Amino acid sequence: MIQADDLHLSNLRIERPEEPRGHDGSAEAQMLHAFQRLFEEQGGDLHHKVEDALLRAAYRHCHCNQVHTANLLGLSRNVTRSRLIAIGELVVNRRGNDARIDGERVVQLTV
Repeated sequence: MIQADDLHLSNLRIERPEEPRGHDGSAEAQMLHAFQRLFEEQGGDLHHKVEDALLRAAYRHCHCNQVHTANLLGLSRNVTRSRLIAIGELVVNRRGNDARIDGERVVQLTV
């Protein structure tokens, strides 16, 4: 029969508080609590999920304005634009590459 002494377990215990320290209902405390839940529930690639969600939320908060979103997040407009394109929030047409057929007419779309 295996005894507790046979397992050589550490005496350290990990204790997780029910609520983050300083839980005062502030937005930062709520964010920390949400992070804790994500750590416990989510698998890998959490950084990209959180980053994408933050960018989407900020973009919508700024009424889809790239410059305001960039200022809010402390990023350059170019970085913000490229990230918005990468996550599918912003769709761009390349000049001269797209021709769409509308009925019998060919319509050239450029930006």
